[in-house]
Amino acid sequence: MKDKNFIEGIMDEYKEKVFGFALSQLKSITDAEELAAQIHYEVYMAFIEFLETLPKMSVKLKNISKELDEEIYTIDKTQYPERFHNLCRVIDRDLLTSTDIRTRVLDLLQKSNILKPLTKTQKKSVNTILFNIALPNKISH
Repeated sequence: MKDKNFIEGIMDEYKEKVFGFALSQLKSITDAEELAAQIHYEVYMAFIEFLETLPKMSVKLKNISKELDEEIYTIDKTQYPERFHNLCRVIDRDLLTSTDIRTRVLDLLQKSNILKPLTKTQKKSVNTILFNIALPNKISH
């Protein structure tokens, strides 16, 4: 699953820092390893639990996402030699969920006066509400 791979990547990124913290608290390498493993497990399970609370993507939205990916790939592959087409295919995947698309949607909503200018914190909240709750529900109906 893509989400679990993403979480594992984050966990690997912080593995040494967590171990360093555990070692600074306990002074025993064995105890620090056990604490770091426990912290790793607890954080991983919290991530998984959080992901399960997010609404699932509807079939209609998945199809729209695939269509967008295919259109962008069709454009991109014309810009590169054939040997790079597989790379383009990988890069041009799940674009509907990309930060770039989300930013553009929010910018368009602001320019059309549907949204007022937002603070940094408000942008995060609107992003979560709009892309994890409102649009998936709107498209699935």
